[in-house]
Amino acid sequence: MQKLKAKIHIAKKELGLTDEEYKAALFAATGKESSKDMDYSELVVVIKHFESKGWKPKPAPSRREKGKKRFENIGDRGTHMATEKQLNMLHAIWMDSKAVRVKTEAALQKFLMRIVGVSDLRFVEKCDVGKIRRAIEALK
Repeated sequence: MQKLKAKIHIAKKELGLTDEEYKAALFAATGKESSKDMDYSELVVVIKHFESKGWKPKPAPSRREKGKKRFENIGDRGTHMATEKQLNMLHAIWMDSKAVRVKTEAALQKFLMRIVGVSDLRFVEKCDVGKIRRAIEALK
């Protein structure tokens, strides 16, 4: 039900409804002014109501888009720089590691600065890829 409520709030934003207009739309569709008071079928009715007013939900990203590589089209980096594949691998290891407690870009950047002295994965050289990987895997 949480996903349906999220869709309703996305529709409100995309339709540009004020709080008063939003409550009026909910009341017109279900007789209730708040989505938190609605059951599943009422939430579906509200979504259909917003669709009738011109809102079109965006399709969920495909599996391919979800798995889209972070460093695609990084450009010509020279032979001494890590490849797109290596950068994506390091990023995935960081984000998937159980030992990494803070899985954010900022935390990764601080880690890289401490381990190899670069501020972002884009600046990693090929010779440092193994060192970074071992350092992530050595975290406890």
